[in-house]
Amino acid sequence: MDEITGKIKSWLSKYYLLATFIIITLVTGISLFIQIKARANFIYGDTAFHYNRFYDLYRQIKTGNFNYFQAIYGFNESGRMINAVYGPGFAFFNAMLLFICQSWFSYQILTDFLINLIAGFGFIHLSRKLNLNIFVSYIMMIIFLSTGYIPVWNLGNQLMSWGAAITPWIFAEAMNWIQRTTKQVKAGKLAILMAIVAQIHNLTLLIVAVALVIFFLIGLLHSKEKVVFLRNIGLSILIFLCLSANVIGGLLVLKQSQITMPQSVSLLVNVLSLHKFYSIRTGLSLVLLLLVFVQVVVALLVLRKKSKLNLLFAIMGAAFLFLGTRLFPWQIMQNIFPQLKDSFQAPFRFILIAYPLIFIGYGLATSILLKEKHILGKIMLSLATIAMIFFMVGHVKTIRENVANYNNDTTVIGNSWPYKVTKNRPKIRVAMHSKDKSEFLKLYVNAESDYLPASSSQNAGLLYGKEVIDREKLFKHQVLKNGAMQLSWYSKKSQKTQLPFVMYRQSQLILNGKETKYQLGQLHVPTVTAKKGKNIAVLSFKTPVWFVIAFWITIISWILIIGYLIYKSVHKRRLFLLKLTWQ
Repeated sequence: MDEITGKIKSWLSKYYLLATFIIITLVTGISLFIQIKARANFIYGDTAFHYNRFYDLYRQIKTGNFNYFQAIYGFNESGRMINAVYGPGFAFFNAMLLFICQSWFSYQILTDFLINLIAGFGFIHLSRKLNLNIFVSYIMMIIFLSTGYIPVWNLGNQLMSWGAAITPWIFAEAMNWIQRTTKQVKAGKLAILMAIVAQIHNLTLLIVAVALVIFFLIGLLHSKEKVVFLRNIGLSILIFLCLSANVIGGLLVLKQSQITMPQSVSLLVNVLSLHKFYSIRTGLSLVLLLLVFVQVVVALLVLRKKSKLNLLFAIMGAAFLFLGTRLFPWQIMQNIFPQLKDSFQAPFRFILIAYPLIFIGYGLATSILLKEKHILGKIMLSLATIAMIFFMVGHVKTIRENVANYNNDTTVIGNSWPYKVTKNRPKIRVAMHSKDKSEFLKLYVNAESDYLPASSSQNAGLLYGKEVIDREKLFKHQVLKNGAMQLSWYSKKSQKTQLPFVMYRQSQLILNGKETKYQLGQLHVPTVTAKKGKNIAVLSFKTPVWFVIAFWITIISWILIIGYLIYKSVHKRRLFLLKLTWQ
């Protein structure tokens, strides 16, 4: 038995990249088998929101009619500002994926595999950096892929899932601050990873930055060359700013308008809930709690002097997990900082940091004990193996339940609050497999309040539904070559007419060839005086010159970075695909 185990370990170590790909593909395939067989798409509250974002940019690229700030094909062709401030780089990436995906179904399956590959390889990369036992690494990796935020992309299209997939890569670079000498700490890699997160999801960036502050302080404290250390960190921040200038600039442009925030919710409603089995995003299973308990006890009582790094993981992981529960005084925090209700919203988001730290810490402790042939090592390995099976079964069970809901003609969609949805629910299933990706967006329409220009956030989403969604069919929509939107309609007489799009401070409205006066209500939807006969209104966006500069700084910076990485890889003949050994 030991000989067979040794051969398997030797093969895994020699061909770890291939092995990792095979294992992730198998785990993902097992998880998605029921879904693929049923050809099911899981549709939740965020699904239509993000699909609108990606479809809008997909159509812009396809037609060549570009508008960086305004939604001209998605979001009811309303001119909403979404992609410019909400993951612009990621929106472009997904728009390109839509060119190779025949339908939303194929898109969802493809992206499910992609997110698992990114998250899985990231966890293995972090494991190698910490010299974890190879068997332990793969067990903990499978647990990571089956819990928390990673499965939520498939089960709810939460964008934070992609941030969670990149988190292990970020922690692997943050390890350099506390493991290596100051001269070995590289500024570029971490800056690139954080810039990628900035191009995906703003809140994920802020949460991960909180953890990085802890690693930074520890690194600064132990550094013998603090000036050099701070210089490298400063260079990293500069690189990040150049790579993220478009995101920062977009937010600054948006800030010039009075906008609404997402719907306010009580923080106590969105904390981790204790479950017997469920451990995806909001659920905190008893098995996961047991892993945390064992890890903390071992870190404090057994390995405290042997591995300060393991102790750090245990404390940080448990602390951030604690922040995600109702044990933390969130009601008091909410009373002191009421804005958290519509900005942060959900304390369970701290699992974004907690879970990778908990799992990698557990793996590190187990590896150390196994190397020392301590009986606790075998116990922890057995417990991790049981937990892996437990979480995999739980994940498959959740997918099975979602498939049943999808196949139910009275439901089809999951837990969501659409403004409009077709009564003929089976039509949604047909639309998810249609080559015309706009079909689903016509059958399922949301009225989110996020980033809407309005005098008050109160009822902004409802107003958007009544003043934009309900009225868009009264006008003929056309996108012009310069990315502006044109509305045309006939009026029986000269009268006040409310147009179904929203206006920001930089928006410009031309009516019948001339700039015109207009009135804005609570929601910044313009009301103009239409003439008798045919009327044509054109909405455009006046992009600030300074933002154009920021945008090109971003583009040029990414080109230079990618070019440098390719040159360095080829020059040193160290393409990562050729690194085929574990150590």
